[in-house]
Amino acid sequence: MTYPYNEQNLLENPHKYMYTPFQGVTLIQSYLKSRQDILSLHQGERKQNTETPTGFILVKKTFAVIEKIIGGQSPNVAEDYCRKLREHLESQCKPDFGDDLQLAKMTEALKKISPNELVTTSSLLNGLVASLLAEKAGSENKIWLDRLVQRFEVTKKLYEKYPPGFRKGQGDNKSIILYWLLSLALCLFYSRTKNLKFLNCLIKVNDLLTSLPHKDLHEVIPAFGLELVLSTEIIFVCMLAEAKGVDHTSI
Repeated sequence: MTYPYNEQNLLENPHKYMYTPFQGVTLIQSYLKSRQDILSLHQGERKQNTETPTGFILVKKTFAVIEKIIGGQSPNVAEDYCRKLREHLESQCKPDFGDDLQLAKMTEALKKISPNELVTTSSLLNGLVASLLAEKAGSENKIWLDRLVQRFEVTKKLYEKYPPGFRKGQGDNKSIILYWLLSLALCLFYSRTKNLKFLNCLIKVNDLLTSLPHKDLHEVIPAFGLELVLSTEIIFVCMLAEAKGVDHTSI
């Protein structure tokens, strides 16, 4: 079978995931093949997008944090965790004290955002990812992530802005970078909490990203950014399968 949840553009035709039949290992097989095919497609185009330096900082820092967490949970998995991605990142990641300063500014900006005022989603997501990189999984981060997940689950969209009360979104809902930032935040939060609600949402967000034209993703998402969230998601799924007694190595 083919993986059925990213076969069409999900920005134009959202999948509601209602009444999904149980397909067991067959679904996992099709899921892994689909994700690996997308990764293979992007491996030949690893150019750093110089227009998104902040995005590349988030990629570098997120990879380091998640690799460390997974290393403490499952050393064997960490050893195999996206080895090629690590090599390419290390070749471009030179010490830069400005990275931490930039993250600190984004974290401080998050503290000024209130659900009682108009929220700009890009500022919220950048601040949330930066904050998740700086601390384990604080209650404020979870509150914001819960709001974003709830909005995405209802509409399968992320909007440019959310009015006071964080209810029905306003403006553009086709900004690819917003979905990538949400995926990044979900990777960080799930790596620390193992709350399946957030893995479930991560898979849906990545279904949406992988349903979009390759060219659109490559132009917008920072270098190695798509590979990072997809590789991390695959590791989470394989670790969960292993914990449930499913031999993912034969898939």
